[in-house]
Amino acid sequence: MHVSRHVTSSLVRSLVKRTTCIRMLSRQYQVDASLVRNFAIIAHVDHGKSTLADRLLEETQTVERGNHEERLLDSLLVEKQRGITVKSQTATMRYTLGDKTYTLNLIDTPGHIDFNFEVSRSLSAIQGVVLLVDANEGIQAQTIGNFFLAFERNLKIIPTLNKIDLKTAVPDLVIEQMKSVFDMEKECPRGTLKALVFDSEFVSNKGYRCSVVISHGSVSKNQDVQLYNSEVTCPVREVGLFVPHPEECEELRAGQMGYAVLNPKRLEHVRHLVGDTLFHSHAHRDEVTPFHKVKSPQSMVYAGVFTDQLSELERLSGAIEKLCLNDSSVHVNKDSNHALGQGWRLGFLDTWPLSRPF
Repeated sequence: MHVSRHVTSSLVRSLVKRTTCIRMLSRQYQVDASLVRNFAIIAHVDHGKSTLADRLLEETQTVERGNHEERLLDSLLVEKQRGITVKSQTATMRYTLGDKTYTLNLIDTPGHIDFNFEVSRSLSAIQGVVLLVDANEGIQAQTIGNFFLAFERNLKIIPTLNKIDLKTAVPDLVIEQMKSVFDMEKECPRGTLKALVFDSEFVSNKGYRCSVVISHGSVSKNQDVQLYNSEVTCPVREVGLFVPHPEECEELRAGQMGYAVLNPKRLEHVRHLVGDTLFHSHAHRDEVTPFHKVKSPQSMVYAGVFTDQLSELERLSGAIEKLCLNDSSVHVNKDSNHALGQGWRLGFLDTWPLSRPF
């Protein structure tokens, strides 16, 4: 069974970032509590826990790659003969990320239901788990049982797919299965932009200033971005912060709230900006889990808008489009009248928008 170096490297980095910390005092030296991670690998029987443990030991250079027996943490004779883990085993690893060296304490747990107590006991000593699922078989009985053991203890859970190199593997289907059964969402790859647009306004000679909060990655001027719901790509003309007035900056990063000025080719391409998800144009759409759509408000006041000059029809249409971008609660439907000609029926939450000029 094959577990790639890229997968194990990413998993180690994820463990370093995602799990919580404890204080540990060694007989030989004191370890910085902020650099300690205690975790376990949990899965259904024969989904590859021990093999992944071997790869982690190699990736952290705890053992020499290719110079050890398989299933290194299985020490009992019955485990080696039958290829299953019966008793939980522990291993301490060191991993350097940047200028910091982390201590990773791994517990390899059994997957068979008969040894469920071993899993339960192990989870009492850790802060996070790698929930391993076979991309060929998908979620099985002990996958669900182990998930809820970890969930009930409020442990950090890192869902991970194994055996994705098999010809019969269906990773996309298993990912959807995990999202459905465990209410999990696929996380953006590190560095991939994901931002929520929660407000917008039209700015003359610039474009559409979208108020955004950055969930993942970063965005800067002159990058091309996609809008998930609108399914359009447009350039970013400016990014900045509200301090409290708009002030341009070089970049917005994960955790920041600010604005991005977008410049689409046509107004109708971005009619419903609020609630949309922003991500880089070079990213694959299926790699992004969009934010939940903002619930559309119910209009309470309606108005028919017409022009007495046919030559002004296009100009009026543009003004209504800009109105919608500045106020996402406005509903627009085309209308026509034998006496007044072509126009629009606008829905508002109240009467105040009618008091201002388009």
